[in-house]
Amino acid sequence: MSYSKKNEVESTENHEDVLKAMTKEGGVRGWIVVNWEGIPVKYQGYTDSEAVSYAGVVMAFVDKTNIFLNQAFVHDIIPETNAALNTIQLRTPKNELIIAPHPKFILICVYDPSYVEPEKEEGDDEDDFI
Repeated sequence: MSYSKKNEVESTENHEDVLKAMTKEGGVRGWIVVNWEGIPVKYQGYTDSEAVSYAGVVMAFVDKTNIFLNQAFVHDIIPETNAALNTIQLRTPKNELIIAPHPKFILICVYDPSYVEPEKEEGDDEDDFI
């Protein structure tokens, strides 16, 4: 295996470890990684249908936000160099969404202050996500 491929594999494993550790923090209900076609690639803390629902809504929201930031009148207020979408923090009555677009994917993290991770039953695999 070449050096760059080995680093790429280790980097991917490191990112997955960070995402798993994030859900162990108090209040983090789960996370979803969505590709730019709107398909959930990886997720933890959600069922398949929940991940697809979040992905669809967030993709539409990110697309509309990007369209808005590219409007000419926005560039009169915000310089074009600062009008890039880095993160969106969206509070709802139930929880808080943190949306972080990346050139290859979108990370959606859901924070619910009252959420407590359920206890693992005996025999449950710690690495039980896609």
